[in-house]
Amino acid sequence: MQFLIHAIKSDGFTAFATLWGLIGDAAVLALTIYTLHITAFSRKLKLISPSFGHSIFYGTRIALTVMNKSLHAIPAQKVFVMKLYEGRFYHIELAKFSDPVSIDSWSIKKIEMEPFTAIEDWPVKNYDGYPDYDSMITPDAVIGIISGKDIIWIKPYKKAPLRDAKKAYKNHTYQRVSVYRHEMDGRVVSPAVDCHVTVKVKDINGQNVLLTALGISTFNGGEDLYLNNAILGFNVFDDAGHTEKSIRKALAGTLGIDKENIYVEMVDNGLGL
Repeated sequence: MQFLIHAIKSDGFTAFATLWGLIGDAAVLALTIYTLHITAFSRKLKLISPSFGHSIFYGTRIALTVMNKSLHAIPAQKVFVMKLYEGRFYHIELAKFSDPVSIDSWSIKKIEMEPFTAIEDWPVKNYDGYPDYDSMITPDAVIGIISGKDIIWIKPYKKAPLRDAKKAYKNHTYQRVSVYRHEMDGRVVSPAVDCHVTVKVKDINGQNVLLTALGISTFNGGEDLYLNNAILGFNVFDDAGHTEKSIRKALAGTLGIDKENIYVEMVDNGLGL
């Protein structure tokens, strides 16, 4: 017992206790600084998965499912992609939200972009020569989310060229490509939609009713007309052609309606697609 009391009172033990106390204080300080960092300063998002959806009538949809790995909400105002292709970065602004999308702390959020018709000058093509938008977010791409004055960079893949993308963005050494949205009947349509059809019929009470549909005149090899809404039970019209006159004639013959009650508007989306 006397030995234990003597050891506690010794200079060596006092020094050890002091050192241990300093280590404890340093640990508490480090934890406090880390908590402050992830609470007030850290803005880190992790991409869980991208998703792409294609509609023959309503364009292309892109959504990003992300996880907020900080202790405060992050408002997303803009979403863009820096895509490296054949030695050049392409800048694509996918979304600009009038009301920022809030990503709560330590939560998973699906950020859905407005559908688009096409991306002008998109360099990546599929085997048929058509734009390949599914290849947008691959190991050679980096995602940027603008939140206030900050840009939160996300590496979709481990080998994504983050450093080069940041440098190209800062120095404006990239090619900006425009996301084009063409609307009809209040919705963004695909580049394949090339006409709008209206048919006037009478209901059971003898009142005039207008039936409308979007049309693709290049369906089934380029000769048939395909409508998004069936009119009097029909949504495909064989050999309708590609002009207002020929489409009116095809609809009148199939539906048994006078051509004067059929209105066709051909649409040019301005993209040459």
